[in-house]
Parts: sequence; C-alpha cells; structure tokens
Amino acid sequence: MNPNVKVAAQPELDESGREVGTRTMSELPKADFNLELMDKDGNTTSLEDLKGKVIFMNLWATWCPPCIAEMPSIEKLYKEMGQEVAFVMLSLDRNFETAKAFDKKKGYNLPIYAPASSLPAMYQSSSIPTTYVIDADGNLAWSHKGMADYSDSDFKEFLNSLR
Repeated sequence: MNPNVKVAAQPELDESGREVGTRTMSELPKADFNLELMDKDGNTTSLEDLKGKVIFMNLWATWCPPCIAEMPSIEKLYKEMGQEVAFVMLSLDRNFETAKAFDKKKGYNLPIYAPASSLPAMYQSSSIPTTYVIDADGNLAWSHKGMADYSDSDFKEFLNSLR
C-alpha cells in the first residue's frame, strides 16, 4: 500500500484510463490550476494561489472506507511536511459540514476544502481516494488511485525532490 515513487516516470493513460506508456519527469503534463476551493471557514481560494509550491491534493469523502483508512498517514505526513508542502484535502461529500465535522471529531485539523468550481478534467477520477502531486514547477508529477500509506519515507523524499 505504499505509493510507488521510486521511478522518475508517470504512467501515461488514454481517455479510458488504460496505461499506454510512461512519461519521464521532463515530459510531465502541466497541472491545471483552474480550481476554486472553499476552506473550512467559507473563504474561497484557488490552486492558482498555491502555484510555485509542491501540492499534495487528495480527493476523498467521509463515506469512503479506503479514504478514512489512509487519513492517519496523511495526517502524519501533514504534521511533518505541512510547512514545505501545500496540502489540499478536497472533500467530495455532498454536504461540506459532514467533512468538517469528521475532521474535527477525529482531531486531524487537516486543510480540508470543498470544490467551489468544477473539477478540471485532469483531476476527475472514477475512484476515490485519488491523490495528485503537483511539483513546484507546476507539473502534474504523480497521481495515485486508491489507498496508500503516505507516511512512507520514500514518499517524503519524493515530495522533497519536487521543490
């Protein structure tokens, strides 16, 4: 369940999600920063405001057992790297109050957001949790569908390499 970041390449997928090859780091697609976000306090921001930072964006919901199972590792990663990496925990719950109550109940205090605009096509996923990592140069450096243990030391090194 550890995310595979040992190779400096990303799978290249066709429209149906099938792997058709790999991209090297120099061939990575540019991230789409056209996403408005609403934070816990109702303030609106955007991915554009985070440009220039490494961004860890996780799509999740409170009704998703694998999402809930990976939260402790994300919380640990956030506590260790939250100053160097921008975290966007994007709740897909229909009612954002449910996500905020979950975060508070669990004592996580993660930077959770609700989408305040349509999700760009590159971040639309048929499954959750799905995690995207955008490097400091604005490239979509990595994506992972499904649960993972993000407290893994290799993953932390990977994030540090993207600054």
